[in-house]
Amino acid sequence: MESMLVEFGTHYLGAAARSLVRYAIVCGGGFWLFWVLLSSRLEHRRIQPTPPPRKMQWQEARDSVYATLIIALVTAGSLVLYDQGWLKIYMDPLEHGVPWLAFTLFFLVFGFDTYFYWTHRAMHHPSIYKLVHLRHHAFPDPSPLASYSFTAAEALTYALFAPLVLLVMPVNFWVLLVAGSWFALASTGVHLGYELAPSWWGTSPFTRWIGTSTMHNMHHEHTDENFALYFTFWDRLMGTMHPDYDDTLEELTSRPLLQRRQSSTGS
Repeated sequence: MESMLVEFGTHYLGAAARSLVRYAIVCGGGFWLFWVLLSSRLEHRRIQPTPPPRKMQWQEARDSVYATLIIALVTAGSLVLYDQGWLKIYMDPLEHGVPWLAFTLFFLVFGFDTYFYWTHRAMHHPSIYKLVHLRHHAFPDPSPLASYSFTAAEALTYALFAPLVLLVMPVNFWVLLVAGSWFALASTGVHLGYELAPSWWGTSPFTRWIGTSTMHNMHHEHTDENFALYFTFWDRLMGTMHPDYDDTLEELTSRPLLQRRQSSTGS
């Protein structure tokens, strides 16, 4: 028992450190790039007209760091289960063939979006909303720093998806790495507060099913719609897409992506 606790603690320290570094690079980097470096050139692409006060970003970062440390508990527990032979992670990409690699990546991405939609929608039920999910909606106009702004219960709910899959389905380590990186990048992208999509994104039959920053930002502003994360098909199918989403996206993406820098003229 003692050796297992030491093993768990060792895994936890590593998982927490890796997760915090990833948060700093992906979410912190996204904040610096879009909310600091390019903010003036993207002002016309802001989804909501007025940015929130700066103190909100400190709260977003604090909550996200807290949730990241909670998620690391699941990661550490999963590694212990893997060491004990319970989780089906394999290292050789060719062990189950290339088609299986593609299928498992597809399953993890689309499967998590389905899992996220239904668990996220359930968290909005009045009986548990304040306890489980209200914290994330403390930021009606979020920045990338709010990407992991979850309560402990919400963080654990999302983090359990991967180990539950790995109990029954063999998945390559590199596929897990790609899927985890996709989640971090997508979570940052939907919390940008700026819409970066091109003008054809919402009308093309190939891209209109992929979620946008506008879609999730509208969920923060109008909490009863737009529950999915990566894609739009569950919200469209279940009638939970905000009725103004397509028009809002079209209006935002009709503007040029970057404004030209205003040159200063001397007297």
